[in-house]
Amino acid sequence: MDLDEYELCALVKQLVSTHKEGDWWDFKKEWPTKEVLLYDLICLANNTQLKDSFIIIGVDEESDHSFCDVRQDVNRKNTQKITDFIKRQPFAGGYYPDVRVQELLIEEDKVIDIVIISASKDAPFFLGQAKYGIHAGSIATRTKDSNTPRDGTATYRQVEILWQNHFGLLDSPVEQMRSFLSDSDGWQVSLEHSEGEKEFYINHPEYTIECVSDDRLAGYEYYNFEQTDQEPHWYKIFVRYQQTVIWGTQGIALDGGRYFTSTPDRAFIGTPTHSGLGVESLKYSYCYYIEGSTNYLMHKHFIRNDSDDERIALGKFLRTIIIYKDETERISIEQSIQNDSLEFEEALTSITPYAYIPEVHTDMARQSYIESLQVVRYIQNKLEKLREEEYPYKLFIKEDSAS
Repeated sequence: MDLDEYELCALVKQLVSTHKEGDWWDFKKEWPTKEVLLYDLICLANNTQLKDSFIIIGVDEESDHSFCDVRQDVNRKNTQKITDFIKRQPFAGGYYPDVRVQELLIEEDKVIDIVIISASKDAPFFLGQAKYGIHAGSIATRTKDSNTPRDGTATYRQVEILWQNHFGLLDSPVEQMRSFLSDSDGWQVSLEHSEGEKEFYINHPEYTIECVSDDRLAGYEYYNFEQTDQEPHWYKIFVRYQQTVIWGTQGIALDGGRYFTSTPDRAFIGTPTHSGLGVESLKYSYCYYIEGSTNYLMHKHFIRNDSDDERIALGKFLRTIIIYKDETERISIEQSIQNDSLEFEEALTSITPYAYIPEVHTDMARQSYIESLQVVRYIQNKLEKLREEEYPYKLFIKEDSAS
């Protein structure tokens, strides 16, 4: 659950208004001692609702759940201090809950702290050595508003849920497929006769990926023109669980088949001078992946690194697209472009990509291909400033060689 400050404040007020604690939230008037804090963190991190959990510090349960200021609390911790505290504890296997602290101005003159424990498949968390009266190997959780007793352990059913979640057994087929995609070495080519190339996941052969040539498509994408062999070869990608298609997208073989990938997502950016008539093709467009998305995981899955030819084609492809860290970053970039569209369009005029586009393509198509490459380089430059680090793959433009 990724909440901004406004959403978190609304959630806190909603939980406090119930006048009761629950499986994944707890109230404290003040910061607890280390002994109490550690046990609360373990129990909440192991909640069987499998949700982010919260310790809301600054709620006086004995005074009608009113808020009280925590700024003078001598036991108060920020994210760094609570992280250091957790990492000093003898958690089994070296797995620690992911915890952060968010300060909130909840009323005009009152500040409270929210300890946010992220839901994680690393759960269940437990100690490898006894400490603060917590037994080694004992798995603790919460039942409604109560922690597991310190001299006891979670119920059989609660422990079962936590371990099932840990091993992905509670995930939907699509969620399991996403996990399997990250294990590229776990896939093997099927000997079964099919329309295209089919592979299956060795540990769960009911999951298959099939790539079938799509002869209906013959068009070009702007990123084709960075490749040595510009001719596109289109495919359909089907992911099946047993015989059911649970996910699919287009695929493309680049540089004469030297490199294959799922096609990136496309974004359109309209500006006052470039979106008239309501014609989609008159908007600037470019292609992107978002890290962690299913399409990005599929793109990564097809990277084989089998030959220099593949690596070269991959590098050329990556220079012509954008890889965002998350959806928020994408929205931020596109919003900034639309807020200052004149600066954006002026900047594009100074970006001259190295790209050979044969004259057999129409003038409008050629202009569109060039504009997409210009947009990509512009965004790559913007991301360098936003992230304060070098963008890993940047489109080559003429001013690079001149400088």
